[in-house]
Amino acid sequence: MKQHKLPPGYAVVQIDGEWYPIKIEKLYPEEFIALEHIYDDDIIQQARFSRRQDAIDACLRHECEEAQHEHVRWFWLAVRSDVYPDRCAHYIDEIETLTGMKPHISYDYGGTPYSISAVVHVYGSRCPHCQAWLDGCYSYGLTIDEALAQAVQEVYASRCRCQRIVEEHMQAAA
Repeated sequence: MKQHKLPPGYAVVQIDGEWYPIKIEKLYPEEFIALEHIYDDDIIQQARFSRRQDAIDACLRHECEEAQHEHVRWFWLAVRSDVYPDRCAHYIDEIETLTGMKPHISYDYGGTPYSISAVVHVYGSRCPHCQAWLDGCYSYGLTIDEALAQAVQEVYASRCRCQRIVEEHMQAAA
């Protein structure tokens, strides 16, 4: 059987004939370390094993899960971050100018941790040119500014279509 090496920052300790996987973190200043128990998800208590290799496997699984959780945390942070605040403020002002209302920004959590997206809801409003009711829209993007940019494009295109129709009626009437 192949013996796996322990990942960096992990250790296994034998106490009273049982093996316990633990995570080791160095704290500032480097003279201090913190030991964190690794818990067994099935029974929600500290994991312990009769064989050393099982404890090492638990450390490897924990390291992999931690890496995945960290990746998801950074992904969610990227979606929720307002990387271009001036651009976002400009988009929100444009939507408010065209519709009379600020858009609503929210987040859509899909079935997997990687399917989160920023959602911009533009409320329906009356056209300033023809007083026709224009439906609202939802725009999705990986980040807030992507969703706002798409929403501005949709609102502006809708207003241009409406204005073009009004101009055609004016020309036909003349």
